[in-house]
Amino acid sequence: MGRTPPEEVAKILDFAIQQGIDVLDTAPAYGTSESALGEVESCRRFRVVTKTPMLNMRRISAEDAGLVSRTLAESLRRLRTDVVFGCIVHQCDDLLAEGGECLYAVLLEAKANGKVQKIGASVYDARQLDGVLGRYELDIVQLPLNVFDQRLLRSGHLAELRTRKIEVHIRSVFLQGLLLMPLEEVPPYFAPWNPQLRRYHAWLQQENLTPLQAALEFMNCVAAAETLVCGINTLEQLEEICAALRHQRLVSDWQPFCVDDPAMVNPSLWKL
Repeated sequence: MGRTPPEEVAKILDFAIQQGIDVLDTAPAYGTSESALGEVESCRRFRVVTKTPMLNMRRISAEDAGLVSRTLAESLRRLRTDVVFGCIVHQCDDLLAEGGECLYAVLLEAKANGKVQKIGASVYDARQLDGVLGRYELDIVQLPLNVFDQRLLRSGHLAELRTRKIEVHIRSVFLQGLLLMPLEEVPPYFAPWNPQLRRYHAWLQQENLTPLQAALEFMNCVAAAETLVCGINTLEQLEEICAALRHQRLVSDWQPFCVDDPAMVNPSLWKL
C-alpha cells in the first residue's frame, strides 16, 4: 500500500484532533508508521500506544527481553518522544511462554522509569485473555470484536475487564475488511459461511445501512469500549468513519449475526 505522505499524515492528525480523537495505535511491525507519526508535530497531542516485537518463541530468555527493551527505545526515538501512553505485548503468547515473566519485567521497568504510562497485551481469544489475566496485572487489553466475532462479549470477558477497570481497546472492527466487502468480492475461502454473509447483507439492505455504518453501529450499541482501533491511510477514510459513527440507529439485537467458528472470525487462521 505504500507509505502515507507526511502532509497526508498531518491532515489526518489535525482532523482527528477536531473530532476529539486522542489515541494513536502503532507498532514497530507496522512498517514506517512510527517514523511517519514522529515527523508530525501534532503527534505530541495524542496518547500513543506502541507494541513489543513479536517473538513467537516457546521460551523467552533474558536476551529476548533485552531485545524488547531496545525495540521500545527505538520506538521512542522514531516517535520523537521520551514517553508513550502505552506499550502492549503484540503477540500475547509471548507472555504465556516459558520465561514470559522476563518480558513482563521489561514492561514494568519501562513503566517505573516513566517511559510508558500503561502496559498491556493484545489477545485473540478467551484462552489467551484468561492466561494473561491469571498471571499478570495489566492496564490495557486490546482484543477483537465485531458483528461476526462476538465471542468475548458473549463469554462475559468484556464485562470482567470493565469490572477490573482494565482499559479496553477494540480492534478488528471491520474483520480485516470482510464486513465492508461486497458479496461478489468475498474470497472463495469464506464459501462455507456464505449463508451468514448473504443473510447479513440482506439485513443491511432491509435496514438501509451501509456496511460501514452497521459495523460501527454495532460498536455504539454493545462495545462500551474506551477505544476503537481502525487502520487509516487517508483523510477521506477517517472522514467516512467519523460520519458513520454519527449515524445511530440503535439496533437492539446483533446476536443473529455472530459466528463462533475461529476459522472465520480469527484472521490469523485465514488461508486466502
